[in-house]
Amino acid sequence: MAAVRHAMRRLGGSLLRPTATSPAAAAPRRLTHSESLASEQARHEEVLRKVQQKTDELYDVLCEAERDFCTSSWRNTRMLQHLSMRVTPRPWDWRWRIRRFNRRFHNVAELAGFISLYFGLEALKQEVKEKEKHAAEATTASCPID
Repeated sequence: MAAVRHAMRRLGGSLLRPTATSPAAAAPRRLTHSESLASEQARHEEVLRKVQQKTDELYDVLCEAERDFCTSSWRNTRMLQHLSMRVTPRPWDWRWRIRRFNRRFHNVAELAGFISLYFGLEALKQEVKEKEKHAAEATTASCPID
């Protein structure tokens, strides 16, 4: 059919009127997810849900162990602080709020430390350059070349 239309256009030019198309055929096709993509996305969401559930369970177990058996160690504390940023928010739990605040504080303190280290090293570099410059000027001033 398309070949016939093409041939008629070439032969007749503008005499041939364009054929009417249905609105459904004229509309662009919609890109839809196939069943495989939908099932893969559902599987991905299920895995993410399981990971979140396991993270919540690990946080609960560590909190319970710390509360019941006084297993407060540096590693457990850091793990709880890390998990407090990943678990489902618990605004009613004051321990969760404290751990989350502590983790944020540690992140800000780390960043401030790196920034101050950078600027300290830059200032030291400038000071060394100035000392080298003054030493070079002093050497040329004390030994004039004739």
